[in-house]
Amino acid sequence: MTLKQMPDFVFYSGDYETFNNNLKGKTKEKFYRVKVDTRGDFATISFDYSFSFDSKIQNWGIEYWLTKIGK
Repeated sequence: MTLKQMPDFVFYSGDYETFNNNLKGKTKEKFYRVKVDTRGDFATISFDYSFSFDSKIQNWGIEYWLTKIGK
């Protein structure tokens, strides 16, 4: 398999402090259609999400979590 076009992303190297400082004020994470269902000691959580950087959506999708809420 060969790529018809190079992927549109850039890699950066550096330390975590520089990375964190570059993200400040430029990121926004949104959650939609959050659903929680509990059954006994377990809960399922599902939601749609989007993650924006510099007002441009970078990631979006649906997440499903299963958690134990009892002892």
